[in-house]
Amino acid sequence: MEAGRLRSGFTDFYDDIALYPETGRFRRFTAHFAKKLHDDTEEVLQMESAVNGILRNKMEPDSGATLLNCSRIWAVKQVPEVSTAWDDYEKSLVKFGRILCLSQQVLNLPHQSAYAQKRLQDFDIYKNDQFGPTGEAAYIYQGPSYATDTCAWRTAPASDFLTTYLLSHSNWIEKHVMKRFEKLRGGRTVKKVGKGTHVTHSIIVGVMDVLACIVANFLLTAAMYALDVVRPLKGTIAVIGTFGLVFSLALKAVSSSLSRGEVFGATAAYFAVASVFVGGTSNSRPGN
Repeated sequence: MEAGRLRSGFTDFYDDIALYPETGRFRRFTAHFAKKLHDDTEEVLQMESAVNGILRNKMEPDSGATLLNCSRIWAVKQVPEVSTAWDDYEKSLVKFGRILCLSQQVLNLPHQSAYAQKRLQDFDIYKNDQFGPTGEAAYIYQGPSYATDTCAWRTAPASDFLTTYLLSHSNWIEKHVMKRFEKLRGGRTVKKVGKGTHVTHSIIVGVMDVLACIVANFLLTAAMYALDVVRPLKGTIAVIGTFGLVFSLALKAVSSSLSRGEVFGATAAYFAVASVFVGGTSNSRPGN
């Protein structure tokens, strides 16, 4: 790493992270934490061995007293000089536990989402194949974070297919859609922080929530209208099958948590309701 390299000029980048923490990407140092835990394990074992050595040398040979089979209070009363070694052992044990819990939390920090990764690329922070703020190789902060031992402070919640797609094209949406709305409002523009897009995850989710309500209402209304208009039974069955397929695909597209079994169950419920509608109108069909 170049010793005198300038590490400034990233104010926009850090201001953006302050507003959108998912933009930030950091090292996990998994290998270093593993090394630290093994070093601390060795230290705990050595401290335990030191305590057992004092007890073995200072007490009766047949007492069999060790750190794990006698209480500290009793051991200190019998061998006062073991107190310092016992303190050192407990400190090393507590330190190991803290690092173990801390490393577990670090390793469970989320991977950076594809949306945030793309947002990160909007900033001019890569210099000479280096990540400007730290001077590390640029590839560490590029590509999927799960492949580079990096993580994000926060990531967007699991999103459905359409939301994820819109997020990945947020720059295009802001350039070709949001700018048009700004012109309709009289040309007013929002002051941008950094180079990231204003089309954030929350905006996309809000739009998708509204669209989901509209599409659901339109889809079911269209299905009922088609069933009422199409008179031949075979044609009605074809309509039910077509709208059933559209219904199941739409359900999966706008949901991030539904399993295949849940989609199957919802589709079966749709067909059950449609079959009741067909049965109720079958007597009015020609030939009945």
